[in-house]
Amino acid sequence: MASKEDINTGIKNADALVPPVTAAEAAAFDMDSHLVNLLLNEPFYGRITRCLTKVETTEIPTAGVSSKDGNLTLYWNREFCAGLVKEGKKKVGGLLKHEALHLVFEHCTTRRLAPHSVANIAADCAINSIIAEDELPSCGIWPGKKSLLTHEDPIMRFIGEFPKGKSQEWYFTKLMDNEDVKKAL
Repeated sequence: MASKEDINTGIKNADALVPPVTAAEAAAFDMDSHLVNLLLNEPFYGRITRCLTKVETTEIPTAGVSSKDGNLTLYWNREFCAGLVKEGKKKVGGLLKHEALHLVFEHCTTRRLAPHSVANIAADCAINSIIAEDELPSCGIWPGKKSLLTHEDPIMRFIGEFPKGKSQEWYFTKLMDNEDVKKAL
């Protein structure tokens, strides 16, 4: 498996991400059906995900993509994805679109920024600006998300004030200029 620094996992904190699932619900989750659905209903994203090696893992709490040594890989956590289904039927498709866009926008390759922790938040802001909110996990990070404005974390509140539709680099620059972000590094 690629190192965690090589994977865009998408979520800052892993606790209370999605509704909890039973062992039976997790076992019943079928990623293939979501990939086929994406291919049939969103062919642009479906084509991208067809090119990925899919790896189920518990090493990361959510999902993520990496591009290492010419190999494109989607890592996904079964319990997280099963919990997304409980949030709404579009959520796994939104997650897959999100991960595909990390590759399209070259966040894992030529446009990779450091530090990774800040770059990943910036990339998520850029990506989640263009995916419909009803397709995104409730735990996702996106600019202008009203619930972030009252978040306990000042960095999340700062993100809640961001405009939508900016580039990863724009969000990254704003984050890196923020005193709370600087303290967290």
